[in-house]
Amino acid sequence: MKYFKDASSAVFAFESDGSQDDYIGDGLTPITQAEADALRRPAALTVARRIDLLRARVQTHLDERAQALGYDDISTAVTYADEPAVAKFQAEGQALRAWRSLIWAKCYEILAQWEAGTVVEPTGDQLAAMLPELALPD
Repeated sequence: MKYFKDASSAVFAFESDGSQDDYIGDGLTPITQAEADALRRPAALTVARRIDLLRARVQTHLDERAQALGYDDISTAVTYADEPAVAKFQAEGQALRAWRSLIWAKCYEILAQWEAGTVVEPTGDQLAAMLPELALPD
């Protein structure tokens, strides 16, 4: 194979027998296979980016649980905590608001343990499974 890259570092591979040389356009720069492999390999995620992804998974966990109860998301659900017009919605809103606080406290505790090296980095699903359960009122 012959390898090339364009100005945005996209990699192109062509048969080395010359049968695809007509497809090698202007603006492509020849590179080695090692360079092509390096360009195709995704860059390692920084710790900050990995934390962002884990936090996004926790937010999704919160939103999905609120949606299962019929709310748009956790943000909408907790607005009912201070609304006394419908007791059921207020009680759910209060429970979801308290749960949200417990979730984030536990999330940050686990992330701090990971950053300190006392626990291994969890996947998003593993982190979600470590979080407190929602206790709804009867």
